[in-house]
Amino acid sequence: MPFPGPHFMAWAKSLNDNIEIDLFSSGVHGLVTTAELIPEQDAIKIDGIGNYAYGYLPLRELLAECYHVHSDQVMTSQGSSSANFLIAAAIFENPGGQALVELPCYQPLLGGIQGAGAQILRLERRFEDQYNIDLDHIKKTWNPNIRLIVITRIHNPSGVDTPIETLKDLNQFAAQHNAWVLVDEVFLDFLDNPIPAASIGDHLISTNSFTKVYGLGDLRFGWGVGDKSIIQRAMKINDYISVHNPFISEYLGYRILSSESLMNTMRDRINEHVSGNRTILENWLNSMPEWEWVPPDGGVIFFPKVGTGDAGDQLQKRLLEQYNTIVSPGRMFDSPAHIRVGFGIEPESLREGFKRLREAYVELHQ
Repeated sequence: MPFPGPHFMAWAKSLNDNIEIDLFSSGVHGLVTTAELIPEQDAIKIDGIGNYAYGYLPLRELLAECYHVHSDQVMTSQGSSSANFLIAAAIFENPGGQALVELPCYQPLLGGIQGAGAQILRLERRFEDQYNIDLDHIKKTWNPNIRLIVITRIHNPSGVDTPIETLKDLNQFAAQHNAWVLVDEVFLDFLDNPIPAASIGDHLISTNSFTKVYGLGDLRFGWGVGDKSIIQRAMKINDYISVHNPFISEYLGYRILSSESLMNTMRDRINEHVSGNRTILENWLNSMPEWEWVPPDGGVIFFPKVGTGDAGDQLQKRLLEQYNTIVSPGRMFDSPAHIRVGFGIEPESLREGFKRLREAYVELHQ
């Protein structure tokens, strides 16, 4: 399994722990406490058998209800990245198949699909087209070896949503060609009342987690929903990797998802936080007329084009070395003229981070 580089997560984990301002993270953090997540309750036995062997069954049933599918179409996983890999491994168990993966793309998603055995082709989401998916381009580049189309919703790194009609068209096209569409929806709940892909069409597969929208990445709790044969095979492949998913994480996931009051509380806090930070972003962008960007439809990331060539990588390096502030370099998304900027942090830190980003940019262009 050829896991490729450059390795986004290895680079991210190599960063100095003393970085002052984080414009790198793509989610929100610290909006809920453990006391809220773990109220007083009766003890529950942890034995790793029965309902827990392939995920906590009440959780899978709850997720199935949310997606309007049967519970045997739901798998739990250690985050959405794990779900993406396991699903791809099930699809590419027989060698020789190809995956059409969006460009630009979150590198661990691309690398995981390749590591699962797929030969990679690219589906360009062009800046000039507002990063929308061009179905005509897919049709023109299609060949019978393609088994999987891979996209993110909302798009990572641009924050652009994919319309429901486009998802329906992708589902119909995939069904006609005996292929699948994997939609990483880890940012989906930043949108208002979104409909997940797996609820739209039989050839669409959804993955998600609590990491980005709810700031609960330390739980390592995720899931995948889709075709029964693929999901069941992915669960069996996991027997060779983690055997069992962490029960505590899945039980907490169940407690959170099943609590309407807690979910509403978290969503209210997230909406207020993101709305305020988005206003800060929009006001700050008025001071950057040189930049080009596509306004994000949701979430806390955007992907400005800050020049030509490797301008984004140069800016990222200057910002880190001179200002102890971090953004994601465009090269990690095969777009070195861009940077990915996260704006999910506390408002005062965000304002200071934007000030430093502006100063670093001006210095490079004096």
